[in-house]
Amino acid sequence: MRFLVLGLFLVFSLHSDEVQRVNSIVKDITKLRVANKECKISLKSNIAKYEKLLKIKDKKIKSLENQLKHKVKKQIIIKKECENTNKFPKLSLKSQYIDKKPKSEVLRVVKAKSFHLKQDTKIYDSIDGKQIDVWERGRSFTSNKMSQNWIKITGYFVNRKWTKAKSDMWIKKIK
Repeated sequence: MRFLVLGLFLVFSLHSDEVQRVNSIVKDITKLRVANKECKISLKSNIAKYEKLLKIKDKKIKSLENQLKHKVKKQIIIKKECENTNKFPKLSLKSQYIDKKPKSEVLRVVKAKSFHLKQDTKIYDSIDGKQIDVWERGRSFTSNKMSQNWIKITGYFVNRKWTKAKSDMWIKKIK
């Protein structure tokens, strides 16, 4: 009998631990279900809130697009009106400012060469243009463009180092 009581005690004690473990798992599952429901409710409310916000922003974008279309149309209309009502004649440069090259001056591209000045020489900003500088005798320069009476300076030497010309410079050929 003792063994029977002892055996029953052991079986019930082992079984009670198992029952407690199952009850604990059931409680945890119940808590997780409640938390899941709360999360779903919160998520639905957030989705609804952001959908409303999205609709508001879409309306605002459409409104701004319409305003932009109207402004562009107004600008086009104003531009056309200004073009049609311009009372000033079309302006043109005076003949003295037009860069006209004499017909006899045909510019040709040649193989690049270096030149050495035998005397002090005037430098011009274009063919038959304004004098911009005077170079001293002995100065060297390079060119690959020339006409019958003019040479375009494409580069020059400073302390035996070649430098590209930054502006148009022309030199008159000496005959």
